Amino acid sequence: MPEEDPGTINEGEGWLDEHDYLSDEDRETHSKYKTLADSLKGSAHAIRQVGKSVRWPDDKTSTEDRAKFDEKLHAFQGVPAKPEEYKIDRSGLPEGVDYDEDLETNFRQWAHTSKAPKSVVSSMVENYNKLMLGRHEAMEKAAKEAEEEYRKELGKDADVKLGKPDDEESIGTIKEGLLQLSAELKLDYKDDEGNPRSRLIDDLELNRKGGRLGDKISIVKTIDYLLAKSKAFSEGTTLLGEPAQKGSKSGAPFGTKEFYKHVDGEDE
Repeated sequence: MPEEDPGTINEGEGWLDEHDYLSDEDRETHSKYKTLADSLKGSAHAIRQVGKSVRWPDDKTSTEDRAKFDEKLHAFQGVPAKPEEYKIDRSGLPEGVDYDEDLETNFRQWAHTSKAPKSVVSSMVENYNKLMLGRHEAMEKAAKEAEEEYRKELGKDADVKLGKPDDEESIGTIKEGLLQLSAELKLDYKDDEGNPRSRLIDDLELNRKGGRLGDKISIVKTIDYLLAKSKAFSEGTTLLGEPAQKGSKSGAPFGTKEFYKHVDGEDE
């Protein structure tokens, strides 16, 4: 009996009736084809698609095949080969705030170990930066308002004690007293330009260029009270109220050359 051409035989909607060996599920699958030829073409296409499709690992997948699958999946998702390849946006950092290099290095390593895609990391960094910037701006606003309120409380003495807001050279008696106290406690240092600095002031000010003492205003008020009680800025006295003597432990008046000398007379 000659072989029939599947492209020309069994035409019509009832072609499946001739294949009573098919299960109900198979009949339902092939029912969308009008002829046997269409069914054969569709089946061939489906077989080719299966060969191209992703085969998800299961309990029977070997460790080697699973590793190959993970590698292809991570490449498709955009996971970089190295932690350094993540793009970290540093824009928007407030002036005067030091960038945390260690935090970024740690985050890059964590992201790479977790196989986080570049797009996910960029989104996380953007969200984190917005959150931290918002917090910093809220802190700055609160510090500014606290300092302005204290200036009102001080009245005419505000510029003398807190310094003039628009004059970097006018730091006020509170900061001057803190600088002298820092020298007594060995908490003083000089910046890159040789200007006197204090770790006490650093701890009291908002961490930013031109930081405000209002960030710890209650402590500032306490320092001001103690300075007044000790008469630290009475003529001819030091922070401790002692006579200003060159080379003494308490030091000479603020701003003098002798003030920046050790007990042994050597310049810092």
